[in-house]
Amino acid sequence: MITDRTFTMLKTDAIETGHIVTILEKIKASDFSILEITLTHITTQDAQPIYTAYSERPLYHAWREY
Repeated sequence: MITDRTFTMLKTDAIETGHIVTILEKIKASDFSILEITLTHITTQDAQPIYTAYSERPLYHAWREY
């Protein structure tokens, strides 16, 4: 029995441009099973710890603002 799992996050632009269904169909067509879907809005304060690891990269500030 295979127990490997992976995490996928769709960013705002994919959602805003209506690509959710297309992306989910591609995931399922690749023989992945979708076990859970959660829609979450992350604030800048919540994202800060995630992006801190990238703070030395040139696009860091653009990522934070995005």
